Amino acid sequence: MGSESHFAHSWGGSLSELGHILYDWFGLNRALFRLINGMHGALWDHLMQATSAAADSANFAWYMAAILLLARATPRLVSTQNAFVFGIGFPIVNVIVSALKAATAMPRPALSLGEQALTLLGRQEGGGAFPSHHVAFAALLAAALSSGAPAVLRWILWTFVILVGLARVSLGAHFPVDAVGGALVGAGVALVIRALLMYWGGAGRKSG
Repeated sequence: MGSESHFAHSWGGSLSELGHILYDWFGLNRALFRLINGMHGALWDHLMQATSAAADSANFAWYMAAILLLARATPRLVSTQNAFVFGIGFPIVNVIVSALKAATAMPRPALSLGEQALTLLGRQEGGGAFPSHHVAFAALLAAALSSGAPAVLRWILWTFVILVGLARVSLGAHFPVDAVGGALVGAGVALVIRALLMYWGGAGRKSG
């Protein structure tokens, strides 16, 4: 079976025809994957591996500790509310990502296309592909800390999110749509938490 038919067959039991089209982007998802996954070089590969490792959600405690220290030392750079949004958003993102992975059961690129059709750097990861947990974590971090932050910090944070998305595809762990889905989950959770805080804060002032 060729990689194209293997790809379609792998998705057949996971999504409806409409879901298949939305996930595949009419073939653009695969085309972008092959483009990004096909770009390799010693320095680029090291950068991609380091970026992916930095966005591992297992690093949450280190990020949280650093953010709290910054919030205490330089509140202009990182506010206490931003630290709160990140801390509260983390378990919520974990639950949503896990639920989506279980519900969609999308295969990883190596299973969909075959290992011979891609470059796989590092170990082959198991579990569902959609959405990317690494990108969701990075996007939560960026969206949580961007509010009221200096422009330079916002630029660094969102550049990090883009690099994490590229890294997960470059390493062969995810398709581009998985990265986009992860970004939407992470940023969406942060935005909802912040909106609720603003709503509750406004309600409290009115009743006071």
